[in-house]
Amino acid sequence: MRECVARQDELSAASAELERLEASLAAETAGIDELNALIERREGLVNRYSQKSVDDFNALVDLQRRAVHGYHEKLPQVNERFTTHNRSVDLFNANCAGREYYEDDMQAVLSGP
Repeated sequence: MRECVARQDELSAASAELERLEASLAAETAGIDELNALIERREGLVNRYSQKSVDDFNALVDLQRRAVHGYHEKLPQVNERFTTHNRSVDLFNANCAGREYYEDDMQAVLSGP
């Protein structure tokens, strides 16, 4: 039982970390969406006879490309973390979830070694 309680605490901490990671990725996605919208709005306004206008637009496109590349670089690692976590949750559920216990035993585990 002590091992299950410890594992549950670890899984809870890992879940919280994955939620923060997911929120970070959502923020990156929103930033990329904003850049896409900005590029779309500015594309028709580029003065093709002005090098500065073209360079400014190209810099914006480059920023968007780097943001997308960075996002896609992270995805395999993030997906692997979620897969590993889900496997851990499945293992915990198979070994610990739904098990009956006496309240006194749980109190003893929670109160210390």
